[in-house]
Amino acid sequence: MDFSILTKLMEKLGELRMPREEIEEGEGESVGPEAVESASIEKSAQAPEQVVEEKGAKDFTSVAEEVSEEKENKRLLRYCPHCGKEVEPDAKYCTRCATLLEEPQEKGFGKKRVEVPKAPVRPWAMKAGNKVRRMSRRAKIGIPVTFFLIIAVVVALFVLAAIHSPSSTLERYLSLIKQGRYELAHDLIAESGRFTELDYFTKWQRFQADELGPLREYRITPGGEKSEFLGKYLDSGEEGKNRYTATLMFADASYDAEFEVEDAGGFWPIKRYRLRLGSGSSRVMTSIGGAEVYIDGVYAGEVEENSFFKNAKSLKELPASPAEAVDYAKKIAQTITGLANEIENLVQSVDDIALDVQRIVNKFGSTGVSWAEVVDAAGETLSSGKGFWTDVSRFAMGFYWLFGGGDDGSLRSELSHSVQTYDFKDLPDGYHKITVKAPGAKEENLDFIAPDHLFIELKPSQKTKEGLLTAMNSYYAIVASSLANPNGDALPAILGGSLLEEVSQDVARRALEGKQTITDLRKLDYEKIELLSPDVATVETVEVWNINELQAGALVSAQNDIKRQKVYTLRLEEDTWKVVERKEI
Repeated sequence: MDFSILTKLMEKLGELRMPREEIEEGEGESVGPEAVESASIEKSAQAPEQVVEEKGAKDFTSVAEEVSEEKENKRLLRYCPHCGKEVEPDAKYCTRCATLLEEPQEKGFGKKRVEVPKAPVRPWAMKAGNKVRRMSRRAKIGIPVTFFLIIAVVVALFVLAAIHSPSSTLERYLSLIKQGRYELAHDLIAESGRFTELDYFTKWQRFQADELGPLREYRITPGGEKSEFLGKYLDSGEEGKNRYTATLMFADASYDAEFEVEDAGGFWPIKRYRLRLGSGSSRVMTSIGGAEVYIDGVYAGEVEENSFFKNAKSLKELPASPAEAVDYAKKIAQTITGLANEIENLVQSVDDIALDVQRIVNKFGSTGVSWAEVVDAAGETLSSGKGFWTDVSRFAMGFYWLFGGGDDGSLRSELSHSVQTYDFKDLPDGYHKITVKAPGAKEENLDFIAPDHLFIELKPSQKTKEGLLTAMNSYYAIVASSLANPNGDALPAILGGSLLEEVSQDVARRALEGKQTITDLRKLDYEKIELLSPDVATVETVEVWNINELQAGALVSAQNDIKRQKVYTLRLEEDTWKVVERKEI
């Protein structure tokens, strides 16, 4: 048998470079490629007879060719000289440690290659791996920690900025109100008006809680509510600039309140903001001038005659000198300005109604809104409607007075044909109770959501009515006695002002002429008793008289069942009501 082939195979096996670690791993029970390779090498080193024995029926020539082919294929595989990792024949870098490999010597080989999966290795990743390997342990830990701290600081800054934003300021304010912590809530309010005083603010919040129950929930809408009808013409501020609408839901009622949040200084991320509770005004209109006004139980001021009407009425008196002409021109300018204000109030009232209707539609079409909220919104619309017609009446009255109409120069006309007003500045949105008091009148209360226009007509109290009726009965008796027996001594007890002078002169003339007037009041009805101011009242009557005129005891004329409708003006002087004017209607 020719053993030359076997000899050459054994020489080639000796030239193979096998990593010691992988040969050792191939021992024992290993079944991987390395174990197979080790076994093959060991078998190749055995005697030919042993090889023939293990190969079975195969002849020795075929076995030799098979071993030779295996060695040629195995020769194409390469190993990293640094870590021993098996690499592809044409690889330039080790895929485990990125070590640069020598150029492969493939001459004489290449008939058959072992396919090995390729890893997507790029030069920059290899260089980065080498740099990371050469970095110190402190750097490897410090860089990720530093990077994490930078991210944490940035996130913390933005979180800090978020809790110092306009919306978060309003959220914090409402949350404190809900908890009843009014002093802390007061610290978030911008200084403006009496309601930003701590004592006043605290009383108002407690008053709301007593009247409406505690604040249960609230809903904040950015941008503030704006009527689609006339809002764009009436809103002078920039739309959506730190304006919010908060729907406040108390135990017994709910309403929408407007808030403005203004910059109070500071730097990002710790900016400071303050709330402005009210920027509008509300107006109380009554038929009684000089009445006292209380807001939520706290005295606010007195009702006084509207300057617009006062100036308009005075225009009927034409100037008689250059100095009066200058004053007259000023009053004209003031009246025109007042008329323009009344027109603006009318437009604002129309816009308020449109906004209320819009709220109803929005609430009715949204989810999670109770029927009670829709009813409340409808009630607000009806309230605004009443205010609108009040404004229409005031405008018509002002236009009427502008041309000097309707004034007969009497005290009754001066007081009854003008609207008494009291304006609230910066009255915040929310539930308020207006109380108007006047001596001799019933106390009048009216709940409302500010800002709004309110009309209150105070009625005389029962005691005042009784005093006025007693004065009128005394008037009829004393005047009738003075005319029947011409004597004016008792007249000052019941008459005053110009009427006292007028009746006294008539009685004195009748005494000189020897005339007597015998009157018989057949019927008397008091149609209306009204207070015009704390010390002025009017009484409207329907009277039926029989009147006989005598001269020197002889009947001169007789009139029966004469019906007259009159209005008497009475003034309170030293706690006694006296008739100061009388006019036939």
